[in-house]
Amino acid sequence: MGQYPASLAKRQQRSERRTAAVRLKLLGRTYQEVADELGYPSKGAAYRDIHKSFEETAKLEKETTDQLRAEEKAKLDMLWQSHIDDALKGDKRAAEVCLKISERRAKLLGLD
Repeated sequence: MGQYPASLAKRQQRSERRTAAVRLKLLGRTYQEVADELGYPSKGAAYRDIHKSFEETAKLEKETTDQLRAEEKAKLDMLWQSHIDDALKGDKRAAEVCLKISERRAKLLGLD
């Protein structure tokens, strides 16, 4: 249990260094400059750390996008369900609404 706080502190330091490395790279510094300034053993190590951060960010953005897409799809499905019975009974306005909802769902899911 005594090692856990040290391990946590080490992870925090790595995270802070990675954030600083990304910031420096976005400011236009070379990988060698990032390595020198932040104490990486090589420019390759700085490169790997920076790109690991980019990959983690991309993964988080994809997960967030997928969640938002699922929520939006659920809303569209509920709207469609609330109009389909009337549309099937011949209500032209309800049919138009269902068609628009279906078009939006197809676009959301990349089917269009």
